[in-house]
Amino acid sequence: MVADRTARAEWIWGGPIEGGPPDLSHGAERDAFIRAAVERQSVSNPLQIAVRQSIAAQVLTDDPPDVWRTAQRLAELGISTAAALDMMSFAFLGGLVGDHDTASADHDHDHDHDHDHDRHAGYVRRLDALPIPSPSEIADALIEVVASSPWIGWDDATTQAVSSLNHGDEFNDGVLGQIAGSVLDQLIDPDGPLAVCAGDALVHVPRRLLDSVLTCRVDQAAIDADALAGAFDLAPLRYWGDSLRAADGEHVHTEVGEWGSLGLWLPEGSLAGCEPGDIVAVRVTEDDVVHVERAEPSAPDPALIEAVRSGFAAERAATDLPVSGDELVLATLRERAGSFAAPQPPLSELAEAAGLTVRGAQCAETEQEWRNARRVRSTARLLDRLDDEAAHQVAPIITLIEVADGWDAGLDTPATAAEALRVLRDPELVSAVADAIVESPDPSLPAPDPEPFLGLLHEAARRGVDRATVGWLRAIVTERDGRLDEAERLLAAAHIDDPEMPHVIDRLAWYASDRGDARRASMMWRLLDADDVVAADARVVDAASDDPGRSLGRNDRCWCGSGRKFKQCHLGTSELPPLPARMDWMWRKAHAYLDRRGGDPRVDMFDLAVELCDDPTDERSLDAALDDPLTLDLVLVEGGWFARFLEERGALLPPDELALMHTWADVSRTVYEMLDAPDGGAAVLDLATTTSIELSAAGAPRGAAAGELWCGRVVSDGDGHRFVGAPFRIEPDEVSELTEALSIGDPFAVAAWMADRPLG
Repeated sequence: MVADRTARAEWIWGGPIEGGPPDLSHGAERDAFIRAAVERQSVSNPLQIAVRQSIAAQVLTDDPPDVWRTAQRLAELGISTAAALDMMSFAFLGGLVGDHDTASADHDHDHDHDHDHDRHAGYVRRLDALPIPSPSEIADALIEVVASSPWIGWDDATTQAVSSLNHGDEFNDGVLGQIAGSVLDQLIDPDGPLAVCAGDALVHVPRRLLDSVLTCRVDQAAIDADALAGAFDLAPLRYWGDSLRAADGEHVHTEVGEWGSLGLWLPEGSLAGCEPGDIVAVRVTEDDVVHVERAEPSAPDPALIEAVRSGFAAERAATDLPVSGDELVLATLRERAGSFAAPQPPLSELAEAAGLTVRGAQCAETEQEWRNARRVRSTARLLDRLDDEAAHQVAPIITLIEVADGWDAGLDTPATAAEALRVLRDPELVSAVADAIVESPDPSLPAPDPEPFLGLLHEAARRGVDRATVGWLRAIVTERDGRLDEAERLLAAAHIDDPEMPHVIDRLAWYASDRGDARRASMMWRLLDADDVVAADARVVDAASDDPGRSLGRNDRCWCGSGRKFKQCHLGTSELPPLPARMDWMWRKAHAYLDRRGGDPRVDMFDLAVELCDDPTDERSLDAALDDPLTLDLVLVEGGWFARFLEERGALLPPDELALMHTWADVSRTVYEMLDAPDGGAAVLDLATTTSIELSAAGAPRGAAAGELWCGRVVSDGDGHRFVGAPFRIEPDEVSELTEALSIGDPFAVAAWMADRPLG
């Protein structure tokens, strides 16, 4: 019987267990308890989960007893269960790295130990050597090594960092080296202080660029805002994060945005006296103090231009890709120390003098390098969209994209295309591939030409299902080009090739719905196994397709009240309901656009869901945020996608709907107070404009009462006014902060306010 079982269970659980631990003497209950305890640690890697479960079982069964003794010793040192399990996991896994050598040495000394005994002995030695340095201690050691030895190699940096920790060799140094490598990966992430250059050379960017001078030109907007934009010219400043400050201590906000954009928000008056076109010098000194002043650099030394050219060549040689501004600065310093000790012309001008082309945050010498970057980024984005199983299947598609883009892989292209077509029968995968071949992942990169890829697929398409797949992809390309009628014809042809292809049926139904043909849309969506998206669409078109004359005979009086016979009036017509009756359908069309367009809206929805969800690492929490009507509403309104919906799909919409929805685009989200209307209905007071608006009968949010405050948008329904989208109730003490967030006009500002909002 294992003693102190409760103490062991509470250590595994990470604290007291409400109601006490279950009966852990039974294997099934013990295993269930261990699984639940490990789930509490938010570990997602399957190997890490399995190792922690094994260690927990060793603690509870006291086999070997060294594991529980180690756990107690680490707890006495104040080390939490989670941190202790991290260390003990490395001890557990260390036998996979270096104990085979130890076993061989033992045999050389005539010790007749079998492999299991050797492994156990190594495990115990590593447990006894705990605690090992924490990741933060290893990070500090790595930073010091790289800062003191610029351009040090990756392996040398990890070796020297591990050696400097003086941990001894009882714990396998190979495992510590693995930890150091993982920590180093984090330190060279976009938010870390280290950069990796050609040849895996490492450099501490803030330390290396201390007192160096970067320059950029300013325009009137920059002068007025006291803000510098330098995606390329000032790119290295991102390595300081948001820690920069002015000489007087005032914070200098650094904003790193999408596609490498960088902004530096300076104290008021910092650019006073500058004229448009002037060069401004930026220098960071000790303690992260940034100095900004007008500069008049002389013409660059030819040796500097040569260093820029040589540095670019060294970086480009490693990848055959464009080089970023920060990479070019570091590569130039590596070629010629002190290159930026004094003000020089802006980096973009130096790059152009060296024969390079600057686009956005990068530079390149040939158009092929830009195409390479687009292909690499598109492939990465494609893989990010897929789960692990689908990512393994997509290899022939990526190969075919490379062949179509001019990279002759020397493979059997027809066979590769045939395999790609087989894989593309998956609706989710074909949608992701459509995005990859249609959209550039970065506006500074050239737009892709999908035709060569589609041509290779077309040549290999022998079966109806494959011709339908190619037709669907061509329809998406045509649709993104704004040729909706042609896209619909391509979809109709694809439907003939394969009448059962679900994504073709769904897209044809979407077109019918947008055109106002509720009957056709309903009929086609009924052919599908309805997921949540199709079910939501089907509900609104089914309601709109209800025929008021369905029960009338040909000679009965028409339902419309004209007094004429039904056969002489509305028999056989598909007249749309009045605009107020189509409100749900119209707003659902905007949602359907987000669901089906593909590309950037998906990215915006995901990013907002991450901001709004309770736990981005929890799949259920993230899915709930993605399905939240507020997420969709923010993407449509503040995210600008409602205006894009009208621009891209407006040609399909009935004219009265298009005209009405254009008025919605002019209505911003704001705060309203609910009022009682004189006729017994409801009204609202717009707190921003103090305008009172009477609502239609169904225009108020469900459950809203007079005196309450609601955030949302009140728009015209063609006859009166009503809330549209995802209104939500707020408290009076929330008005000021919410109004400030709304004034920014950024969906992430509103999402951040919602995320910080107290629960309850």
